[in-house]
Parts: sequence; C-alpha cells; structure tokens
Amino acid sequence: SAKRLMLGLFIMISAAIFDVLDSIFFKTGLILTRFGFFSFIVGIVGILANRFLNLHETVENLNRTLEDKVEQRTRELQETLSQVKLLKEQQDGDYFLTTLIINPLASNTAGDDKLDLKILIHQKKKFEFKNRIHEIGGDICISENIYLKGRKYTAFVNGDAMGKSIQGAGGALVLGVVFKSILSRARFFSAKETVFPERWLKLAFQELQSVFESFDGSMMISVVMGLIDNEKGFIYYINAEHPFCVLYRDNKASFIEKELNLRKIGIMAKEHSGDFQVNTFKLEDRDVIIMGSDGRDDIKLGIDDVGGRVINEDENLFLETVEKADADLEKIFALTQKKGELIDDYSLLRIEYKNADLTVQRSTLSVNKARVH
Repeated sequence: SAKRLMLGLFIMISAAIFDVLDSIFFKTGLILTRFGFFSFIVGIVGILANRFLNLHETVENLNRTLEDKVEQRTRELQETLSQVKLLKEQQDGDYFLTTLIINPLASNTAGDDKLDLKILIHQKKKFEFKNRIHEIGGDICISENIYLKGRKYTAFVNGDAMGKSIQGAGGALVLGVVFKSILSRARFFSAKETVFPERWLKLAFQELQSVFESFDGSMMISVVMGLIDNEKGFIYYINAEHPFCVLYRDNKASFIEKELNLRKIGIMAKEHSGDFQVNTFKLEDRDVIIMGSDGRDDIKLGIDDVGGRVINEDENLFLETVEKADADLEKIFALTQKKGELIDDYSLLRIEYKNADLTVQRSTLSVNKARVH
C-alpha cells in the first residue's frame, strides 16, 4: 500500500513539474497534472479496495472459526469448573468425616431426677455434603456421670478451640478425645477411685495442658470444666479464660464469677502462675447454671459511619437475653440472632438442679475458692 501511494504521488508531482516547465519553456500546451492527479486518486482507491477486501476476508474467517472458538472456551471453562467442584467436594468430604468423629464425642449422657443437662451447639461454618447441610467448628460440650469416693458426680466441659472451621474442629477433637479418655479411666476405676473432686479436676486439667502444650502455641482452647455432686448440688469447676458462668435464680440472671485465675489450656506452663484454684458453688432448688462460649457475646450489631463492623462489647447483654428467654436455650439462641449477626461458633451448656426437699437458707451470691496443692 505504501509503495502504491508513493508511486501515485511521484506521478502527480512529476506531472505538476512538467506543466510548470511547459508553461515557461516548452510551450507544448499539454496539461499532465489532471492525469497525474487521476493516477494518485486511482492509487488511493486501489489501496482502500485492497484493505476492504482484506477486512472482509478476515471477518469471514472469524465467522467461520468463532463457533469453534466459543466451544473451545466453553470446554475449558467447564473443565476448570469441574476441577473446582471436585476440590470443593473433597474438602466438604473431609469436613464431613471430621464431624462424624466429633459428634459422638460431643455427647450428653449425664443427668438424673435431680440434674437436668441440656446442650446447644451452632457452629459458624456451614457446608453441604450429600444434599444435606452440616456444620463444623471449634465449640464442644460433653457431660457424663462418674463416681468418686462412692459418690455420683456429673462431669462436664464446655470448650472453645482457637480458630474457625477445620482448625477449630481439630482443637475440639483433641479436647473431646482426651476428656473422654479421662472419663473412661474414672469409670473403669470407679470402685478404687478415692481422689477428691478438686484433685480430680486438677489432674484432668494437667493432662489436657500437657497435650495442648505439645502444639507449641499453635492450638489453645478456653474451657469451663467441672464436677457436680448430684445429691447435694455442689459444683466444683475451673474456668480457663472462658466467659463467666451465669446463674439464673428467681427469674434473675447474674455471673457467679468476678475474675479469672487460669489462662487458656495450651499456653506454656510458666504462664500459669500461682496455685491452681477450683471454684465452688452451692446450687439451690430450681437453680440454673448456663455456660457458653464467647460466641454468645460476639454479635455484629451493625455498621458504623466509616463502614466498619460494630461488635457487641457488653457482656451484660447475655444476662438480659437469659432473663427474657427464661433460661431456655432455644429461646436464648433465637433472641441472640435477633440482636444481630453471629460471627463466631455458638455453644451453651445448661444445668438445672431440682431438689424440692432442699432447706438450705439462701444467702448472697458468692464464689468460694478451694486451693489444691
């Protein structure tokens, strides 16, 4: 195209020069400029026609191959989508197998005519497997009956492992296996078990601590773990950096603790300074104790002016919820959901003591400390 354009331009310039010289010297009367200009225009037309033909041919080729290219791209996208779906199914399968292991551990086999125990667990992570919705997370609740020194006790634990989804589930799995092992030994040696409840709790805590320390800080768990004397309604428990336990008595909810004296299980032993302490509390007839993970307080209340999340920081909000729900776990969960969006795993353990013959005079709420050496 460039050569053709240069040739037409050269002919036109040459004709113009000849016409100028002819008018001055030659006097032939020929006018070649019109023919030169005509040649230049013909060259431009030839170039445009050639480009038009090339464009038309390119469009025809694209039209012929467009369908094939679309089919090829569609196949590539389908293959990629199939790979993603396969990976998602494998992941959900791993989640499902983990829940199959954890669910039997999170059992509630305790209780009698004087103790009524109920458990509610809602994990944050939901997944679909085999056309069913399942959930996985780091919260776990366990309760079973054991015998110490010939007396019947209810052992319980409410734990919240560090992390969400599969990471939290791993911590909950370790807690469940170790605690179940402790309970199995207690039942197996029930006839010979002569340790006091405070000593049993300390040994259980030390065993859990030794296991979680092996993770070298990559896995920690907060727990409320304890024993209840089924006959007398006396609670022995420890709180390792877990939310305070709630007492529901006479339609009023209040905390039975004022401070924490233990760090999370899994923190190196040097961080657990001071003597090991066991909290004790005496239940009265129709008293209800509710223990829960920090998911009960971690509620997204809304969005602030700059687009950040507004998270609940008032621990007394849970007390109001317990009172409005009359200490019913399902109602508590429903009311909590109405207050905002849950952003963490959610678990509650409810213990109600029933003893109509109880004549102990009620006193001001207090928590006694029993030192174990």
